[in-house]
Amino acid sequence: MISLSPDNNRPGRVLVHAPFGRDGRLLCDVLEHAGVEARVCPAIEQIYAGMREGAAAILVGDEALTPTGIDRMKMMLSSQPAWSDLPVFVMTRPMDHDNRYSFSRRLEGLGNVSLLDRPLRAETIVSAFRMALRARARQYEIRDYLESERRIAATLARANEELRRANDDLNQFAYSVSHDLQEPLRMVAVYTQKLERAYGAALEGPACEYMKYAVQGAKRMEQLLKDLMMYVQVVDNTGDEDIQSDANQILGQALQNLHSLIDESGANVEAGELPVLQIKPVHLLQLFQNLVGNALKYRGDSQPAVSISAARNNGEWRFNVQDNGIGVDPQFAQHIFGVFKRLHNGSGKYGGTGIGLAICQKIVERYGGRIWVESEGAGKGSVFSFTIPGADCAT
Repeated sequence: MISLSPDNNRPGRVLVHAPFGRDGRLLCDVLEHAGVEARVCPAIEQIYAGMREGAAAILVGDEALTPTGIDRMKMMLSSQPAWSDLPVFVMTRPMDHDNRYSFSRRLEGLGNVSLLDRPLRAETIVSAFRMALRARARQYEIRDYLESERRIAATLARANEELRRANDDLNQFAYSVSHDLQEPLRMVAVYTQKLERAYGAALEGPACEYMKYAVQGAKRMEQLLKDLMMYVQVVDNTGDEDIQSDANQILGQALQNLHSLIDESGANVEAGELPVLQIKPVHLLQLFQNLVGNALKYRGDSQPAVSISAARNNGEWRFNVQDNGIGVDPQFAQHIFGVFKRLHNGSGKYGGTGIGLAICQKIVERYGGRIWVESEGAGKGSVFSFTIPGADCAT
């Protein structure tokens, strides 16, 4: 393929191939007098060289287009880049209709061909090539645009690859740190408890309290690290995501995992008919367990009531987890989905690390959905909603 440099923006040169007599020079003089750069190419190989440098059009006499000459021209023109459609003007001698038709058929493989009948007037030549120059300039603009798009696409691909590697490295680092720190923290908690059991009777009140704080702090940090590992695993995009999950079965498993909390709170949990989704079962389980678990944890004074439902809307499933708990101040509706973001840090009443809703958001976004909360304020309950796109599935 002919390679035209992106810096070569000279579509104004006309290559004239008239191998016999003075036609070539005379035609160049006419074009150059009109301000069109032209070059005489006595040999067909010189046309090929001129095309490599950048040409606007080719003007060739029919006497040069023998069967062999046509084949050589076809070979040269077929090596053009995809954006290029070099105009070829053929000067023809007078001929009858049948011969003209036969000659035109032989030239079809040359592509963008126009016939100019001899004798030629200077005005005809100049007008034809000025139009050719404008068309050729547009082709060069297309070339520059395609090259720009290619460079942008390549830059974006490199940036995406670098970002992917950076995310992989960061996730691996976070996972390794979370995993490796758990054992030292467990040892701190275990041996602090052993000290308490062995020497607790000899310690005064404040010392016992300090020991208790050390154990609680170590256990809380261990739980934070476990949650961080879970968050990193959700961010990891590896694995098969074409698995169908029955939301009814997954919800049943989540409620079984929350059995103790449901019994302790005396909650009434109800669910409607739920769909089958294209989502990993473990991810759907995490969604239900976190959202229903939060509804039970952040309960009010009355008996907890939790309702789970789903409805099809505009190509996606919308799930609602509604409760009658303590509610959420609307100004914090986005804040609570941040990593380690909690609204009750100063209160010992509600446990947790503040990463559960961040995990929910990551899971939903991974599948192209969204998650949000609606609440009228403190003491008025909440409705956590999330969407999962996908084709209609049987429920």
